[in-house]
Amino acid sequence: MTAEQRGMTVKFAYKAITSKGGNVKGVIEAETRRAAIISLGEIGYTVINIREETPEARGSIFSQLFNKVTPEELLVFHIQLYNMTNAGIGLLASLDTIQNETRNKKLKSAIQDMIDLIMKGRDFADALGEHSDIFPDLFVSMVRSGESGGTLAVVLGNYADLYEDQLELKQKVTGVLFYPMILTLVGAAIIAFLVTFVIPKFSTIFADAGIPLPLPTKLLHLAGTITLRYWYLILITAVLAFFGVKKYAHTKKGKLRLDALMLKLPVVGDLNRDVALSRFSGTLAMLLKSGVPILQALELTRAVVQNGVISGAIDTAAADMEKGESLTTALKKTGQFTDNIMQMIAIGEGTGNLDNMLDKARVFYDKVVSHSLKKLTVVLEPLLLLVMGSAVGIVMASILLPLFKMIDVATKM
Repeated sequence: MTAEQRGMTVKFAYKAITSKGGNVKGVIEAETRRAAIISLGEIGYTVINIREETPEARGSIFSQLFNKVTPEELLVFHIQLYNMTNAGIGLLASLDTIQNETRNKKLKSAIQDMIDLIMKGRDFADALGEHSDIFPDLFVSMVRSGESGGTLAVVLGNYADLYEDQLELKQKVTGVLFYPMILTLVGAAIIAFLVTFVIPKFSTIFADAGIPLPLPTKLLHLAGTITLRYWYLILITAVLAFFGVKKYAHTKKGKLRLDALMLKLPVVGDLNRDVALSRFSGTLAMLLKSGVPILQALELTRAVVQNGVISGAIDTAAADMEKGESLTTALKKTGQFTDNIMQMIAIGEGTGNLDNMLDKARVFYDKVVSHSLKKLTVVLEPLLLLVMGSAVGIVMASILLPLFKMIDVATKM
């Protein structure tokens, strides 16, 4: 039994949108969740996500690392829930059926908990908010909008389509990078083996035979010797560097700089921008179709684009819209949106058909991303083969050059 069920004053962690469209999070004390939402509403906050703050809700480090719900499992959940509710099956019956068919223990437990909460009179959005580690704020806010407007099935369908499109886009990017990563790892392992084990042994043989080593062989022998003697220091340095960069990337300043760099890189920069614009247009279109106000929709969309530079541009545009500017003007001033999407948004605003034009923009950028990925594959694979082949060739030459000298000396004797 939770503290809320016992009628005690408890703490609720919340995320909300202010009356000016800003994002805010914090903790509030109240007897019930509904009382907390009412209190926040009185100060001009629109609640996106609210849950009771308990140690159990935070979970252990072990469960966070190893008991996860995969994107594919979530996609199945979204599609099943939409298909069943759209067919006229009640929400509780739909959730119960999905729960019985779900194999992931964490998702199964979350669905059962949501069923219990809904049976006690809680809204579906509130029940989802209790499991914010599984369901993002975007989905919770969408469901809340659908429940209040009586269009829950439509909202679930829109979100399922968007989630499937974004998952497919992510898998395309991952698929293109998978082969080059494997090629790089295998090539690096071969080179490391040759440098640390093969070259030192050959160098000893050549030294005993009095054969002078060429400069490339000396350098690689030195590298192999250092690696074998100080491998633990190299490993510690690499691990510290990895976590240092990772920690820096999670800071606001670090993420912004890295995201800005990712937009400026040749070929890859345009691809990153197109992926972000695809996410932006698709998510904003879905939110507007579901009746979410434009400022709140922009606030929710900024977290989906996964690029700090473009997220900051969305924030700036939202602030300008509060001053009376149109979406087209506000976005254009940031300089982060391409002419193609700006033209589509301008047409959409002018005709009052913004959501459909944004949806067309998503389709356009999905095609652009697919084309860019194919082009990247054509360029990347031969380039990596050339680099790795050259590296292996240099190592082999470092072994063969002194070997030829040894053969030459032996034939003259």
